This record gives sequence, C-alpha cells and structure tokens, in this order.
Amino acid sequence: MSMITDNIKQAIAGSQQVIGTVSKEGIPNLAAIINLTAWDDHTLVVTHHFWSKTRKNIDENPERVSILMFNPTTFESYQFKGKVTLETSGVIFEEMCRKSKAFEAAHGWQDVLKPQAVAIMDVQSIYDSTPGPEAGELIGKA
Repeated sequence: MSMITDNIKQAIAGSQQVIGTVSKEGIPNLAAIINLTAWDDHTLVVTHHFWSKTRKNIDENPERVSILMFNPTTFESYQFKGKVTLETSGVIFEEMCRKSKAFEAAHGWQDVLKPQAVAIMDVQSIYDSTPGPEAGELIGKA
C-alpha cells in the first residue's frame, strides 16, 4: 500500500515546509526547508543547506523527526513522522543538488544554496493536518 499517495505528492509540489527535530535533552527545534521531494511512496528527501541545530538533532535523535507541509493554495496540509538518515554522496544526493541549482536559477540566486547533505526520511506515519474535522487523523502507517 502506498503511504505517500499521488494526491499528497501533488500537494507537496506547491507547499511550504518545516522540519521538526528534538535534541537528546528533549529540546525541540523547527527549521524552514526547501526542496522537499517524495522520492517514492515511503520516502521523503530534504536537502540540508544551512542546518546547525537540525543537523545536530538528527545526528543525536534520528528517530524523532517530523516534517509538516502546507499548501497555501489548496490548504492541504500533512505531517510526516519517521526515521531520518543523512547522506553526503550518491544518486539521491546528486539529484537533490541538481534541484537546489534549479531552485537558485528560478529565484535569481547564484551559489547561495550549498547542499551539505540530504535527509532521507523513512516515513512511518502520516497525519492529515488540513483545516477541518479530519485534522490530526492518522491517514497512513507503515
């Protein structure tokens, strides 16, 4: 069964996103992200450009990561929870570097985004966060 449906993938395409992490001391951290990509039906990938606390928290606590996406046009919103691994090379890293360059070009930036790594989330659960009576409901579980 597909965790990340085609409908969710379409919503991600026009969304704004935040990644939430927790330090080993239990201190939460939020960071805005760009280049959220549904790699397949169970995996999300985010490019790490400027993270410091987020990177440290993932290193310390990779199983306590959440990503929230909100589409400002459709109001669709989903929260993803799962375990994250970081990679600094390979096919996924190279593809996300290419996407970062395309994002820079589309926004008139040059050499602003320097990918440090990619965070690869094995999605364990998805919650509907769209405003309405279903907000907060579990809609997918691995």
